[in-house]
Amino acid sequence: MRKLTARDALTNCRHAGDFSLWSSVAENTHKLGYENVSGDMGGARAFSATLTPQIRPKFSLGKTPKVFAVGSCFAREIEAALGEVGLEVVSWTPNSRIEPSSLNRYNTFSIQNDFKFALEDSYDERLAMETPKGWIDYSASGISETREDLLLRRRQAIELHKNIK
Repeated sequence: MRKLTARDALTNCRHAGDFSLWSSVAENTHKLGYENVSGDMGGARAFSATLTPQIRPKFSLGKTPKVFAVGSCFAREIEAALGEVGLEVVSWTPNSRIEPSSLNRYNTFSIQNDFKFALEDSYDERLAMETPKGWIDYSASGISETREDLLLRRRQAIELHKNIK
C-alpha cells in the first residue's frame, strides 16, 4: 500500500497523479453518479479497502473537556459523536428540549449573533418576521408555523449559548 503525507497527497492531486480524479468527466456525468468511476480514480478508492485515513491530532482536549460546537449540521454531528464517547457537550444534548437543527447556523454573522444575544441579553423580537411560508428569523434557521413557536425556539437557542461561559 502506498502511503502519502497530506502535503504529498495535495501535490499528487494538483499534478493529476494516481487517484487524483474522483471520476471521469463526461457530458452526462451528473446523471451517472459513481457509475463512471474506474479503478484508478479516487471515487473507486473511497469505496474500497485501499483508503484508510490515518489521523494524528496535534492537540488533545484534556481529561475532562467541555465542548461547545457551533455551525451547521456538521457541528450537530460532532456534538452527537462527542457525547456518545462520554465528553460533556454544553452546546446541545438530547435533554436540551430543542431540535438540534434549530441550532444550525450557516455563516459567522449568525453565529456571532447567537453569542451576542446570549451574553448581552440583546435579542430583539422584531427579528421574527412573517413570510408566506411561516415565521422566520434571518439570523437563525428554520421556519415556524407561529411567531410564538419561533420565539420559543430562539429563546431556547439563546439559553444554550449562555453555556459558553
